[in-house]
Amino acid sequence: MAATENIDRTRQAGDIVNRPVAASVHCYSGAIGAVDAAGNANPAADTAGLKVIGTFQTEQNNTEGDAGDLVVNMDGRPQWITNSTGDAVTVAEIGRVVYVEDDETVCKVGGANHIPAGICKNIDATLGVLVDFRTAPLAI
Repeated sequence: MAATENIDRTRQAGDIVNRPVAASVHCYSGAIGAVDAAGNANPAADTAGLKVIGTFQTEQNNTEGDAGDLVVNMDGRPQWITNSTGDAVTVAEIGRVVYVEDDETVCKVGGANHIPAGICKNIDATLGVLVDFRTAPLAI
C-alpha cells in the first residue's frame, strides 16, 4: 500500500553497524569487512556467500573464540581502498561495481565468486579507489 501520510521511521545514526564476529577470524581495523549467511563479521574475501558491509573500525581477534564471542563496528561510508595491481580498477569503472580481491584490495573483474565491494566513486593514483560500500549489490 502506498503511503498516504508522513512516516516516522527509526534510523541509525550514520553508517556504522556492529556485528558479531565469526568464529576463528581476526578482523583488522581498516580492513574490508563482510557478513556471512549467519550475519557474522568476516574479513572480506572472494568467498561465496559473503556480503560486504564496509571496513572494520576496530581490531577484533576472535581466532580462539566462537561466533558472537566478540562484536566489531563496521563503517559503510565511502572510503579509499587499495587498488589491485593485477586487476586494476580504472576510470572506466567509475559508477560501476568493483569487487573484493582480499580484505584490503578491490579489483575490476573479481575472482571466481565475484564478491561486490561497492560502487567505484573515484580513482586516485596515490589513494586508490573510492568505494561506496552503501551501494554494494547483494547479488549479481
